[in-house]
Amino acid sequence: MVQLLTITTLIFGFLAIIFSFLLDKEKHKQQEKQDLNLFMIHELRSPLSSIKAAASLLISDTGQIDPQKKTDLLKLINSQSLQLLEYVSLLLDTSRLQSGIFNLQKKPNDIKSLVEERINLLQPLAHERHIEMHSDIKEPLPSFRFDKDYISHALDNLLYNALKFTPEKGMIDVTVQLDNHFVTINVTDSGEGLDQEQISLLFKKFSQVGPKTANSSGLGLYFVKSIIEAHKGNVNVSSEIGKGTTFSFSLPFSNTNG
Repeated sequence: MVQLLTITTLIFGFLAIIFSFLLDKEKHKQQEKQDLNLFMIHELRSPLSSIKAAASLLISDTGQIDPQKKTDLLKLINSQSLQLLEYVSLLLDTSRLQSGIFNLQKKPNDIKSLVEERINLLQPLAHERHIEMHSDIKEPLPSFRFDKDYISHALDNLLYNALKFTPEKGMIDVTVQLDNHFVTINVTDSGEGLDQEQISLLFKKFSQVGPKTANSSGLGLYFVKSIIEAHKGNVNVSSEIGKGTTFSFSLPFSNTNG
C-alpha cells in the first residue's frame, strides 16, 4: 500500500510538472502574439499617417500646390504603401511561424532564375535611388528542391535591406556560389557597415539596427533566418564600418533533402 501511494504521488507530481510546463509554454505563446500585435500596430501607424496626410493635401488642393510638390506627395504615398505591404506580409508570415502552421512546399526549382527574377523586380527601385544593382552568376547551378515562394521572400528581404542602407550612387552586388553541396547567395551593399554589437542583434525579433531614418519592422531578418533554417540551411553576415555589409544564406542542394 505504501509503495502504491508513493507511485501514485510520483505520477501526480510528474503530471503536475508537465501541466505546469505546458501552461507556461501557452502563456509564452500568447504573450508573443500580444507583443507582435502591439508592435505591428505601432509600426503601421507611421506609414498610414503619412499616406493620410499626403492624400488630404491633394484632396483639399485648390490649385495652390505646384506640380513638383504633387509629384512628391504621390511618390510619398507610393513608398509608404509599399512599406505597408511589406509590414503586412511580414506580419502574416511571422504569425504563421508562431502558430506552427508554417509548412514548406519544396519542389525542384532553378535558383539562378529566381535570383535574376527578384533582382529584375527591384531594378526600378534601385534606379529611382541611383543605386547600381547587378548579379554575378557564372557557374552552372543544379536544380534542387526548395520552397520558391519563401526563398523569394527571404531574398527580397535582403535586397530591400541593401537598398535601404545603400547611399545614393552606391552599389549592390548579388553573387551565387556552389560549394560542398550548398548553394550560397551573397548580397553585398556599399552602405555604412555594422559593428559587432549591431551584428549580434540582427536576427532577433523586433530588433532594429541601423540609421534611425531607415524604416524597419524588426522582423525581416528574423523571418529570413527562420526560412533558411527550415530548409536546413544557414545565414551569415560580415560587415565592417565604412565598407558595407554582406548577407549570405546557404541552401543544401541535394534533391533528397526533406
